[in-house]
Amino acid sequence: MSRRKTPTVTLATTMQQIIVIGEVVDPYETNKKAKAAVNVREHALAYLRHLDRLSDEQFLAGNEFRKNYEAAVLGGFKAIDYSRVRVDGGQLSDPLTERAQAAHRWLNEVARLPGIGPIGYSLLSRIAGEGESIGHVAKTWPGDSRLSTQRMEGFISGRLTECLDLLVDHLGLVARGKAKQS
Repeated sequence: MSRRKTPTVTLATTMQQIIVIGEVVDPYETNKKAKAAVNVREHALAYLRHLDRLSDEQFLAGNEFRKNYEAAVLGGFKAIDYSRVRVDGGQLSDPLTERAQAAHRWLNEVARLPGIGPIGYSLLSRIAGEGESIGHVAKTWPGDSRLSTQRMEGFISGRLTECLDLLVDHLGLVARGKAKQS
């Protein structure tokens, strides 16, 4: 009996992509939507939204957290522009820009919101900020190892949803449209 040869895995053939046709803001006319191919596995929030586990408002609140988290972590880092002529002298750029300072203040404000606490902030940082999956967070979550992975995923998913709801209230996002029919 001959064995099948397994195909080589490259970045182009990875199974970590789920491509769907979605609506995005048209880059030429910002008040209109355009259809585009979207990789929903790009970030944990996009994947949860694709699975209908997050509402539009929770997704927007999570993306606001992500934007501020990335600004605070990356700060003033810039890519190297190899096309520019290098000259001696000049000044180093400020590593802590005003945008990074504002992001730090916003994140501190979110961490102190009633109901979020250290556990909620940790979940927001790992899932919304860094893009880890709920399954990965459940496997690496410190604490009682007697809980099954499925129960831990349920706890993390529920707690993340609570924190995103608190962020929705904090940001003043208003639900639009009709309620889902169950």
